[in-house]
Amino acid sequence: MKLCVLMPTFNEARFIGSAIASILSTRDVLDIEIIIVDDGSTDDTAEIVQSIANTTPQIRLIRTANKGVSHARNTLLDAIPDTCDLVTFLDGDDAFEAGYLGKACQILADDLALDLHYAQLCLIESTQQNMLNEPRGNSLIARAISMSIGIYRPSLLASVGAFDTSYTHGEDTDYLLRLFELGPAVHLSNEIAVLYRQHEGSATKDTQATKRGFTRALMGHIRRRRLNPDLASVEGVFSTSQLGSELTNRRAP
Repeated sequence: MKLCVLMPTFNEARFIGSAIASILSTRDVLDIEIIIVDDGSTDDTAEIVQSIANTTPQIRLIRTANKGVSHARNTLLDAIPDTCDLVTFLDGDDAFEAGYLGKACQILADDLALDLHYAQLCLIESTQQNMLNEPRGNSLIARAISMSIGIYRPSLLASVGAFDTSYTHGEDTDYLLRLFELGPAVHLSNEIAVLYRQHEGSATKDTQATKRGFTRALMGHIRRRRLNPDLASVEGVFSTSQLGSELTNRRAP
């Protein structure tokens, strides 16, 4: 079973190495391919990735002009190889929880009727390279709206289509709402999939833009459901009742 990890990144030189390491740590149990799109970084992100790729055949780097995260995600979708059985995402400043990928992919391997596995994230305020050792006593854990906590069949992503490039924030919310409207067979897990980093350089520090993007995506979902009542409900998928204003005001998923 081959897992393809898609990573859009922009100016993440501080953390990209640890993000990649969290993926490569599962090479002993999974056939891994990592595709990274550097969205026109102005720091050393691309050079750091290339230096790792030079000795790591599992990594493929694609460099593009800066067009935003939605364009980067679409470039990644277009780059998924036919040999890939499963797909997930990871941002360049986050990290997978140790052991998670192997266990989650095994669930999908054992039940071919499942379209995806969807877990939880742990929000951590950190500037450390390795977040795995950070204290988690005050961290927020939730089944939030994040591409990174899902593992998907490529056929499901093909059914959803492309990311809407008119979004600068909330493109993942729009995409996941469209995905779950299809009514996929999902395994909902309470395990932590991703350590979701909060730091001063986070794109979602622009809380107003994040809220606008989330609201726009939600309104789009409501309009589609009114036009087509046969679309599946997303109730019960996301633990939005646990999120409240805290996550919105700190770093919305």
